[in-house]
Amino acid sequence: DSSQAAVDDVVHNRERIRLLACAIAELPPQCAKVFILRKMRGLSQKEIAARLSISVRTVENHVALGLSRCRAYMRAHGGAVEEDGRSSQMPERLPRPAGHAKKTE
Repeated sequence: DSSQAAVDDVVHNRERIRLLACAIAELPPQCAKVFILRKMRGLSQKEIAARLSISVRTVENHVALGLSRCRAYMRAHGGAVEEDGRSSQMPERLPRPAGHAKKTE
């Protein structure tokens, strides 16, 4: 039944969001801030560096650490991991919620 499949998708997606939120909460504070700005808000590394008064290299390091730790967290808590090590639960770039346009500064 297609309505049951839709309900299952909603439940699955909510669980993915819950897992990701828990994974981000486990990150060091600055790493979490950078990760959210990059992966959820869509800011460039240069924009994040300027906003937080840190180097672009530091932003790169925080993003890499955030991805690595979030994938490990999700793998340990039921998130599926594909053969190349990427988590099917953890997209490279999270979709922007409807109605939330990218802010330019």
